Amino acid sequence: MRKTHGLMLAGALIMALASSAAMAQSKRGPGPRQGYLFKAPVYTHSGIAVIGYVANTDVKIVNHEGQTSWSGTIGNREPRVIKLPAGNYTLFATDEIKILSENIVDEDSAGPRPNRDRPTMRYALAPGPLTVVPVPWVADATYANNPPSLLSRHVIFADIETRLKAVIKGGTPPYKVDWDPGDGGPVLSVSGVTDGYNGAAALKTYTLAQGTPITATVTVTDAALATATAQYHMVVGNPTIRAHRVARSTDEALWYLHTQMKRADGVVNAPHPAADEGWIYGNGTSGHWVSPTAMYAVCLENTGRAILGGKNLSNDPTKDAYVEDLIRAINCLTAGDTLISGSVASKTYTGYGVFNPDTHGPGGAPNGKGLRSVSSSPVYEGGMHLQAICQAGLTEGSVPNRSDYASYYDLIGDFVDGFQYMQLENGGYIGGWRYNYSHSDSDGSAVAWACIGLEAAELAHLNTPNPGVLPGPISVAPTVKSALGEWLTNNMDTTSRTRAWTDYRLGASRTFHYYGGQDYQISNTWDNVAKTGGGLVGLKLIGAPSSDPRVVGALSYLYRWFFAPDWMMDTFHGARYAGSRSSYGMYNMFKGLVAYGIGTLTDPLGSGGNDYDGVPLAPFEWHAVLSDFIAGAAPAPGMTPTDLGHQAWTGNTSLTSRYYGAANDGRYEPNGTRSGAHAPLVLGEWGRESADSGANKNLITPWDLAVLQTTVFTPPPVAVISRPSDPAGETYIPDEVGGVDYYATFDPGGN
Repeated sequence: MRKTHGLMLAGALIMALASSAAMAQSKRGPGPRQGYLFKAPVYTHSGIAVIGYVANTDVKIVNHEGQTSWSGTIGNREPRVIKLPAGNYTLFATDEIKILSENIVDEDSAGPRPNRDRPTMRYALAPGPLTVVPVPWVADATYANNPPSLLSRHVIFADIETRLKAVIKGGTPPYKVDWDPGDGGPVLSVSGVTDGYNGAAALKTYTLAQGTPITATVTVTDAALATATAQYHMVVGNPTIRAHRVARSTDEALWYLHTQMKRADGVVNAPHPAADEGWIYGNGTSGHWVSPTAMYAVCLENTGRAILGGKNLSNDPTKDAYVEDLIRAINCLTAGDTLISGSVASKTYTGYGVFNPDTHGPGGAPNGKGLRSVSSSPVYEGGMHLQAICQAGLTEGSVPNRSDYASYYDLIGDFVDGFQYMQLENGGYIGGWRYNYSHSDSDGSAVAWACIGLEAAELAHLNTPNPGVLPGPISVAPTVKSALGEWLTNNMDTTSRTRAWTDYRLGASRTFHYYGGQDYQISNTWDNVAKTGGGLVGLKLIGAPSSDPRVVGALSYLYRWFFAPDWMMDTFHGARYAGSRSSYGMYNMFKGLVAYGIGTLTDPLGSGGNDYDGVPLAPFEWHAVLSDFIAGAAPAPGMTPTDLGHQAWTGNTSLTSRYYGAANDGRYEPNGTRSGAHAPLVLGEWGRESADSGANKNLITPWDLAVLQTTVFTPPPVAVISRPSDPAGETYIPDEVGGVDYYATFDPGGN
């Protein structure tokens, strides 16, 4: 079940999501009734089969007259058959359970066999057919082929352990799983598998030459002796090629996030229809869940996936198990207890007059309603929340678990109205957002998340396989954009303040100017790369050209501070919060730089061969630097890589000071966990910053994964080859052509 859990904002100066219980958000499965936390309707001809996950789950089944037809205790993941007369029932349980079948089959219905005593009556499930569903790391135009192109094959490295992955559907558990690894080695077998989503994976180390294609075969046998097979296509990559390192790292990180998803079928939020949901907790078992769930969805969307029938290349859950994860995540994010109503009352903006933020609604007609994330930080988490829904790939489609919206398009419009209402309308902080739905000042970090959500909304009309069916963009109101422009002007640091400190790239002291950075508030006390990168997203949203002084200043600031720890930037706070190598800071920089199509980062305020600080210019490919930080740098030719970046994985000997345990599960660890200096830094890593500490491992991981794989706003469809420098906001899948890293681009315009 989804439990009540907390998300506390640590004081007035917090920049990230802190998982404390002071401010609670609640997400449950089907509603509690007199101690029962699970409720589901049932129609059966002869009985049902259920399974409970915890040791003891009390179950009560009530008929249509309100009478108890059966009660008892189930649990320990043991299937339980309950015989019932034909009819409609409501099932209640004290914890989450799964209904395996509403139609059991009487195996001995023909009566006793001749010359034998009649055996005890037995019942068997009538399950769906046993199948094995693939889990491609990315969906290009050939991912569903057998075999696919090399681009869609799982990239592995010789002498580095890999995980063979598959999802089991249907059949009768427990399952026996046998992997023929395809290299002549022994079969890898595991018995007693009851978790079809996660239990079929196996670890294997290959020693074949680079470029060798490998096809492993998995055979699954269920308790009824039915069998299903599938193939798992790999290619031995070259770890000196960055695109291969990114592909290998992405593959394992996506599977890690898949294993973190909690799932519930038939979740009902009355009066809306039921839907299957999935969600991810920040630390795996508790903590914030809206933003980790949303960012996992974004990662799936940005690697070529869409909800059923959607625009992207992969939209069929029977061909790609990650599509089911995406569908469940989007259902969770649109559910009536996740996306809730909020005020959209008219407000008087200083300098603009009365503004009604209710500019959207079903059919394009304002309806007096806004939507917001249930989170206690509806701007922080809400920006990611809105982004994920906007990128789902079928904007004109019906929302399966909402009776009040005919389409995602209508729902997104009211979500935008909620954000418009949350903008501050007066005073020195006009045009910004804060953490909460109602506030009296603004915060540069919250502004970034609002802008990423709103930018995604303005592009959502493109995320459909049927161009032209929607009336046009879900536009942010001109008043909101104008006021935001004021905030971005007032919040820019235009002082001559400096700070003398060590440049971690040069290993020498230099004087840093603060000029150009976006601040925490308009007090010029806490500029940093996260807020400055987020500020660029806002500038793009309001249509500021690259020549705008605020854009020029921000790019100059990001160039000069790209290799600096947070405590060097923070003259007001003195804390490590969201520096240039925290996942939070990297993602915000990434969003801003991609929004303006920056491939090579230099200082536009530099002159005479020097940057604004007077230090010799040294332009660099910023995305390559971050990719190596996350996924690892190239080893010497012919050598096995020992630096796998910040991914928790066997063989990553550089990862010596882990925060989240010893498991080599594919997650990403935060800054401060690798020993030694890693180029282009000549000094070692500084410690974990508070933003990452609050976000926890299951938000750090999709942030890092998004930096590796995706742009800020948009998803997929047609593959072409280009570098990640197009300002259109596209999704980049790395590949190599002629020894040069290139990126297959998913064009959001459907060209």
